[in-house]
Amino acid sequence: MVAGPAFDAGRYGLACAQMCKLAQEQGVPAVTAMTDDNTGIITYGNDVVAIATGTTPTEMRSIMDRLAPVALKLGRGIELGPADEEGYLPRGVRKPIVRERVGAARAVDMIEARLTGQPFTSEVYVKQYDDVDPPAPISGLSGKTIALVTSGGMVPHGNPDRLGSARAEGFFRYDISGLDELTVGEWESVHGGFNTQWLNTKDPGYALPLRTVRQLESEGAIGNVYDVYFATTGNQTAVTSAQKMGREIAEELREQKVDAVLLVAT
Repeated sequence: MVAGPAFDAGRYGLACAQMCKLAQEQGVPAVTAMTDDNTGIITYGNDVVAIATGTTPTEMRSIMDRLAPVALKLGRGIELGPADEEGYLPRGVRKPIVRERVGAARAVDMIEARLTGQPFTSEVYVKQYDDVDPPAPISGLSGKTIALVTSGGMVPHGNPDRLGSARAEGFFRYDISGLDELTVGEWESVHGGFNTQWLNTKDPGYALPLRTVRQLESEGAIGNVYDVYFATTGNQTAVTSAQKMGREIAEELREQKVDAVLLVAT
């Protein structure tokens, strides 16, 4: 089974990787293709064979040229060689092989290349993602200030700040002080990773539930809603960009003594 290419599409990448894993569990050889930081690789990278891609479909021909030989080998029951030779992403599998030169000599070559700015390839592939410990739960929300953050691309109608529909590198702040809800015609989602018809013709509240939070505020279940909300687009957004946005948003919220954040994902 061949799934993808998914490029950097998160939900699609996750689906491709999961389907490959399920196929393999049924004895069906499977291969997919996506970026090395796709959600599918982060979740199932050690379990599936995936060809590395960039972020644009213009690379489709070269990707298929690399994917086809791997698919044929898997389909014929031929054992794949090392990832760097076959063109698939490393899966953390290490096998003993015979090299022409001992490890110490190869290590010295790599150190020398690194110090002199020459290209080299490490023999040990290590890619780590942060383990983020969840904060302690808040004991009671009454009297607490709650902020809203959405990755659903929810912006004023017309998208005046030109938030991108994918691969966002920043976020925008929008004033909601005195506003009870987001209404069709005044607000819209520009997210390019899912069907936004319901949001843009029926109820923007699915991407930013201001109406519900205001009700909780009026009932005293929470103290108050922070006067601005933060909007970005989660579709195909790079991990490094997401980390940068998170740090900047968190810095403002800490400075303004906000107690908790409602993160509205898509």
